Amino acid sequence: MKETKSDWENYKIDIATLKNADALQDLKLDDDYFEVMQNEWIVSKHISRFGEIDDNTPCQTKPAIDRAIEAGYAINLIVQAMKDDTIICYKHKSLGELTGLNAYAVNVTYDDIKDLTIKSTKYHILTLQQALNHIAGRAPITIEIMNENSVSKIENNIAQILDDYCAKYNCPGQIAIISINPYTLEWFYNNAPWYTRILKSSSFKGVKRYGNIKAKRLRKLKYLKMSKADIIAYSAKDIPNKYIKRKKVAAVLAYNVSSTDEYNKVIPYVDNVIFTGFTPEKIWQK
Repeated sequence: MKETKSDWENYKIDIATLKNADALQDLKLDDDYFEVMQNEWIVSKHISRFGEIDDNTPCQTKPAIDRAIEAGYAINLIVQAMKDDTIICYKHKSLGELTGLNAYAVNVTYDDIKDLTIKSTKYHILTLQQALNHIAGRAPITIEIMNENSVSKIENNIAQILDDYCAKYNCPGQIAIISINPYTLEWFYNNAPWYTRILKSSSFKGVKRYGNIKAKRLRKLKYLKMSKADIIAYSAKDIPNKYIKRKKVAAVLAYNVSSTDEYNKVIPYVDNVIFTGFTPEKIWQK
């Protein structure tokens, strides 16, 4: 008996076919973009940065994730690689920011931190695998990759984890990749094009470089074409601006929206928000 391919397997084949035919980049300007990519949630569900947090619920922990899912939000997870290549959900370079350990995440192994708790709570830093196992297909996810170094190793490790997850839960289109690093997004276009690519940017005031990337070119979105990104995520504090207005992409997101006032300021210029620290209203419709 012939084995039937899953929705996820068929989806990968369809997107890879578009990419190999040099049609995937044109798709982002097509009316059928969200239908083909099965990622309409990017503009219809507000995206909760770190999950729903408060003083007793640290970011990117299981209860924060659960609260975001219960509220009907998509979830933004920030990830980075440790010395032993474990991918963890952690937003700072220094572990001392949240755990008190005087070390950078990239210089220690997961065994060094697995028993540490976040601030004064009982919660631990989750690996990406642990976070995904907990989400278990219940919500769409943007995976924000921190990588200022050479590209391929961390991206390949993440792609393998995500491929296994999407196969297990048969959820095509439910994960997007977001990064400041355009080379990270380019890697995903070349090696795992079935994940939507979102280029993150801001004014980068006082910053000249992000790793080997010029902040000025990031600010002006000069890396957009090279990154093969379909969507832009720009810092809410820097919206509106002429750079997002000029670029032809499938959608623009306001990143790190942290209050109702800020939400009301940016929403006329964007298609959705990645928010934290407040509860946004029902998504604004153009």
